Amino acid sequence: MRLITKKLYTASVFITVLVISSSFLCICFAEEKIPGNIFSEYSDNDKNVILVEKDTERLFFVRITDNIPVVLNTYNVFTGKNKGDKIREGDSRTPEGIYFVTGFIPEWKLNRNLYGAGAFPINYPNIVDRIYNKTGHGIWLHGRGIYNNNRRTNGCISLPNDAFLYLKQHIEVDTPVLITRQVEFLSPKEYMKKKKEVFSILKTFLRDWEKGNFEAFASRFYTKFRNNSGEGLREYLERKRKIFAIDKKRRLKISDLIVFKENSSELMYQFKQLYCSDRYIDYGIKRIYFEADNKSNQYKVIAEEFFPENVMTAIAPYIRDFVKRWIQTWQTQDIMKYIKFYDESFKFERGGLKEWEEYKERIFSTTSINFIKFNGLTFRLLKPSLVKVTFVQEYSSDTLKDKGIKTLVLKGCPGDYKIVVERWNPL
Repeated sequence: MRLITKKLYTASVFITVLVISSSFLCICFAEEKIPGNIFSEYSDNDKNVILVEKDTERLFFVRITDNIPVVLNTYNVFTGKNKGDKIREGDSRTPEGIYFVTGFIPEWKLNRNLYGAGAFPINYPNIVDRIYNKTGHGIWLHGRGIYNNNRRTNGCISLPNDAFLYLKQHIEVDTPVLITRQVEFLSPKEYMKKKKEVFSILKTFLRDWEKGNFEAFASRFYTKFRNNSGEGLREYLERKRKIFAIDKKRRLKISDLIVFKENSSELMYQFKQLYCSDRYIDYGIKRIYFEADNKSNQYKVIAEEFFPENVMTAIAPYIRDFVKRWIQTWQTQDIMKYIKFYDESFKFERGGLKEWEEYKERIFSTTSINFIKFNGLTFRLLKPSLVKVTFVQEYSSDTLKDKGIKTLVLKGCPGDYKIVVERWNPL
């Protein structure tokens, strides 16, 4: 009997196989491998990512589920005729970096003999490429026509048409396209270790920002830094210095965090950011590009992009959650927990917070609440950290039953609201 050990490599699994005879294979060990170029956290939604490995000319279709990237399909592709990163127009190289799909071009708008079933343009040159004066345009992820069925491209990524049509069902505008020379597959243990490392870089950066440690914050940037508002490092840091001086209390909340590691030197963090202070509030998608600095042995910021979105949409869940918790606590009639929903500056017709606590405690001690319901909640910003909330409230106890319009004015930032005004108008 012959005993031969082989390694079979599939997209994300290494399988050890024992060949016991010419007609019998025994799969004896399987180790899951995770693409160590993609990391995710604080997200409940699945995400799709296109991961391209230039050295082997393979495209991995990756889905992030439960914050873990999983390779669903692998395809052979053609990339640029010449090796290396794209530097200038006409060099026939495929760029290396973190990009995003910008649209879709259907086959009837293209030469099908060249581009097959269609094309997805990507945003090359991105903000980092432009900092390094890289040139060129028209880098696409496209199908394959009869004229380029067996040849490399001028810089695009070419797939068989059946593969392109499959991906077409899962790609949309802003789908990430990560292009690297070699994908780094890691064991689960290695992956979690690397994830902790890359997240610590962002956490340190955001901590300095939120805490107002300007000197530490400023030291984390390259001199070539640019943002998508056109600011260079000097203008950017001068604006941040003023914000740090004025906005003493800042609240920064991030969600849907995804990290892309193009190679050993480049990291890009994308997340939804909700920023709040006494005088300013905004919400949107933030992308921060880090590069390794060999001199300091640290990652430093080379570029930043911010794409604003509707802040009212972002704070709505926080307001609804606050009202829901406040009513639940009210129904329990626990005065110690209930009073914590109110700010020290709270006022009503009989006095301040102390008098309100005494008043509600007397009611709690003599009344048994059956239910409190609310619906039709609306809100508007009076100031960045002041929100007026209105809803229909139904109240039932063993001594009283009523229905009316409740108005609350909340002070603070999302996740840290307190009631400063409470009014009731019966219906």
